[in-house]
Amino acid sequence: MRSPYYFIFAIAFCALAGVLKFGFNSAPLEKCIQIFHDSKKEARGVQKYLRGFPEYSQYVKDIGDYHKGDMDKCQVNFYVGAKDETFVPREFREDYLRTSTSVAWLGNNIWQLGDQLERVFGLRFLGVGLVKGNLQSEVYYKGQSFKTRSLEHRRVELLPVNSEKFEILAEIRSDSSREILPYAVRAKNRYYFAGTPADLAAYAEYAPLFNDILAEMTGVPPHDRARSVSGLTH
Repeated sequence: MRSPYYFIFAIAFCALAGVLKFGFNSAPLEKCIQIFHDSKKEARGVQKYLRGFPEYSQYVKDIGDYHKGDMDKCQVNFYVGAKDETFVPREFREDYLRTSTSVAWLGNNIWQLGDQLERVFGLRFLGVGLVKGNLQSEVYYKGQSFKTRSLEHRRVELLPVNSEKFEILAEIRSDSSREILPYAVRAKNRYYFAGTPADLAAYAEYAPLFNDILAEMTGVPPHDRARSVSGLTH
């Protein structure tokens, strides 16, 4: 007859094996927002919008320093791709596709997802269009439109190929081509913006769209929406 200690040991061993396999806690460790970036200036642009969410700690980190699993440390994550030549670590790309946290990819380098972009988002990368001079672009959001002058000289262009996989949150029409393309999209807990909110000439115009999506990602409305919007124009 086996000792009762045998069964206690067996149960403890199984519990330890489960911890080693799945981790002590699969939920985010902290109520925080991480901003991974390839430009500190662009990262600060995102931080300006976080004024209305004081209950969230903020962490800013260069995308080159990303390690596997970093994304799971916070409830909300951003990657701000200001430079189109930046190499996005494989660990970040893999975590972006598998994480259960709310994560948004802004700007460039989304094409580094390869075929996964179409599989997850239902979008196909067309290329990077040139924005000539100071042409204004028209953004459509919640049945309204507003003009925004872009300081960016290049903009990511995406073609919808499977509308069942994503929701278009905002669209944009450039004065150069007049073609309407997705500007902000969501696929479950993943978001993509074709531009970056640190475009200094467009703070006031970006604010309603970006604040609404931040509220959606965090699950709470901004504490002081007026301050978080007006503060961007100074």
